[in-house]
Amino acid sequence: VLENMPWPSRYKVRTRIVSFPNMIDNHNFEAVDPLQGWALKNASGDGITTTGGEVLSGARSFKFVGGTGENSKLQQTKTPFAPFPVDEDSKFSPQFQYTTTASGEPLSITLTLYYADGTTEVLKRKLFTLVGGGGAVADLTPSRAATVVKVRLALKYSAQTATTIIDNFGMPMTSLVT
Repeated sequence: VLENMPWPSRYKVRTRIVSFPNMIDNHNFEAVDPLQGWALKNASGDGITTTGGEVLSGARSFKFVGGTGENSKLQQTKTPFAPFPVDEDSKFSPQFQYTTTASGEPLSITLTLYYADGTTEVLKRKLFTLVGGGGAVADLTPSRAATVVKVRLALKYSAQTATTIIDNFGMPMTSLVT
C-alpha cells in the first residue's frame, strides 16, 4: 500500500489490434483466370473443375487427383499493402471447404512468414481428410514478435488414391500487439 504519494499515478497501456478478414486472393477460383494469384507445382491431373457434382460453390472448384508419387502443391504468395506486426498471440487461420473420396488422405498446410529483418518462419499443420468432406481449419501461431512483409500459404496434397476438391479458401489473421 502506497500512502501520501505527492504525485498522481497513472498507467498507460497501448494496444494495437491487427486483423485481416482474408489474406487470400481469388479464394473461390471464380476470377476470369481461375488460378489467378495461385501457383500450382508438381500437378499430375490437378486443376480447376467445372464438372457438375464436383463444384462445391459457384462455377469452379480446385481438384487434386491422387496417384502414385503424388506430391502436388497449390500456393499463394502475398505481399500485404503494408508490413504488419505479429507475436506469440497472433493467429493465422487458413481454412477451406473440401470433399474427398477417401478418409485419412494427407493434406498439409504450410505458412511461411517473411520478416522485415530478412528471416523467415515456417509454420506447418498436417490435416487428414474425412469421406464426405466438410471444412478444415489450421490455426498457426508465430513463435516470436516481428514485422511481416510477405506471406506464402501452401496446401500440399500427397494422396495416393483419393480425389479431393477444395473451395472457399480463406486465411483470416488476428493479432493483439501491445
